[in-house]
Amino acid sequence: MSTAARPRVYCAFVEVRPLENCEVLDPKDAAGAYIRCYVQADSESDARKQIDESLTADLFHIEAYEWCVDVDDTDWEDPSSEEAAECIEQARRNPGVIAGDVNAWSVD
Repeated sequence: MSTAARPRVYCAFVEVRPLENCEVLDPKDAAGAYIRCYVQADSESDARKQIDESLTADLFHIEAYEWCVDVDDTDWEDPSSEEAAECIEQARRNPGVIAGDVNAWSVD
């Protein structure tokens, strides 16, 4: 009996700017945001590709990646964060990008 390997999950902290018609953040109100994204992927480059596609489809311009890491290879994530644990488990169970914290700043 073989045991299936647990899917690898990557977490990225991405700086974005909402574009016109973005339904997640109104560009009239939010100048930008940092979004924590979780995704099943075989590599960091695959994770970034999936996140790029998802954020672009949601009408965000990607300004920069602060980081993108395999959640099992690092100890950066707060182990007591229920939201992070929930997002990681959702990403393990489901394909696609899971959005966690969204920290937006307003238009000046």
